Amino acid sequence: MDYRAEIQKGGRVTIPSVIRKKLNMAEGDIVTIREENGDIRLITQSQALAHARSLANQYLTHDDSVDDFLRWRKEEATAEEDKMNRSLETK
Repeated sequence: MDYRAEIQKGGRVTIPSVIRKKLNMAEGDIVTIREENGDIRLITQSQALAHARSLANQYLTHDDSVDDFLRWRKEEATAEEDKMNRSLETK
C-alpha cells in the first residue's frame, strides 16, 4: 500500500499512523534510512536486528555455543603461545 507524506521544513516527514502502528513504532524510536538503487528504505531497529540475526545464523549450527567458542579460542591461544615459545628457543 502506498501512502503520501509531505516533506516539511528541515526535511521532516511524518510517518503515517497506520504504518507506525503496523510496525510497532513509537515516539523516540530510532530508524535507519537507507538509499538503495535510487529508492529509500526505512528500517526499524527490530527489522535491523532480525536481519543481523539471520546473517549470523548462516554461520552457526545448533550445537554452537559460547562455551564451544571459548574452548576453541583457548586452544588457539595455547597453540599460538607454543609456536612463539618454540620460535624463541631456536634463537
